[in-house]
Amino acid sequence: MSYFTRRILPLIDLFCVQTELDGERLAALGAPASRIRALGSAKYDVATVDLSGEERAHALLAEAGITSDHRIILGGSTWPGEENALMDAFKGLKTRHRNLVLILAPRHMERKAAVIAEIQGQGMSFVQRSTMGEAPIRATPQVFLLDTTGELKNFYSSADVIFVGKSLTQHGGQNPIEPALHGKAIICGPFMENFRGVVEDFIAADALVQVPDLQNLRRTLDDLLTNEQRRTAMGLRAAAVVAQKRGALDRTLELLDIVVNDGATAVEGHAPGSER
Repeated sequence: MSYFTRRILPLIDLFCVQTELDGERLAALGAPASRIRALGSAKYDVATVDLSGEERAHALLAEAGITSDHRIILGGSTWPGEENALMDAFKGLKTRHRNLVLILAPRHMERKAAVIAEIQGQGMSFVQRSTMGEAPIRATPQVFLLDTTGELKNFYSSADVIFVGKSLTQHGGQNPIEPALHGKAIICGPFMENFRGVVEDFIAADALVQVPDLQNLRRTLDDLLTNEQRRTAMGLRAAAVVAQKRGALDRTLELLDIVVNDGATAVEGHAPGSER
């Protein structure tokens, strides 16, 4: 493989990567180091806020009896095993935080029946987003099941603590940038391989907590729910990271313009953001 890559990679004029580690790996395969640029993640640039969507989300929660008086844990884009993990944590925390509510947003809606069976198996009351309006809601549920597509980001602003799915019982991780954009305290599990560089950004800024297991998830949730000052400060730092890390798309386009117009030699001596 190295024989092949050391012949092919030098033919490429520019390598735009997310992290320095990505660049080092490319260089080890034979890419010219002078043509590699670590520009950060473009995902920071595409994260947006939908104010009207957030208003609808607030209204839906209010209809379910969930108000600003409640503390809300939101499990975003959860995968198998994570809903039960969050419900186990919730039940342990409910005695200390009596106004606690859990929003579950499974990543794949075809799992809805299985998730409902798990909620019922835990003996927890719940409301389904998809069936709201069909019957009056007589009491605030313990679980609000967000079983629709495309609405998750609108509920982030209502949450107090957000768990990023596909990171505790599954591998890969989901995107933590949208919760951060809303200035929320974020928790993820140990398996965030698909967002390694992004998670490193947040950890370096003390803007995210990465837990190794369920026991530490419960402990961290308890700490953040109890300590409003820490929770708020962590959320503010998370939002600041998103603001600081934007610009990867512009930096990429700037370098592409140089390569197209001036060639690889020009880009080798050019740092993004410098004068041409």
